[in-house]
Amino acid sequence: MDESPRKDDVEKFKCLVEYLFKELDSIKQEIHQDDISKFRYMIKDLFKEIDSVNELFQNDDI
Repeated sequence: MDESPRKDDVEKFKCLVEYLFKELDSIKQEIHQDDISKFRYMIKDLFKEIDSVNELFQNDDI
């Protein structure tokens, strides 16, 4: 009878570990999505800067 609670504990532990891995995956995806969003904003800002430099060159008589 001593074995039965151990099996239950092992099953509970397995479930807990599976849950933790799922949570880690979701956190990893969230971080990844945040990074992608930040990267998109950086690219937009870069293009704005490029546009402003282009305007400067177009307006300047070189």
